[in-house]
Amino acid sequence: DYHSDKISDTDIKKAIREQRDKDQNNENNHNDQVVKVLDKP
Repeated sequence: DYHSDKISDTDIKKAIREQRDKDQNNENNHNDQVVKVLDKP
């Protein structure tokens, strides 16, 4: 059984921060791939 009222504010902030970090990493990886393609002769 899932009780959302048991989730604390810090847990929510932590989850948001982790998701943002993940998104940032994905963004960086994508940019790296684009750069590699553009750098090819």
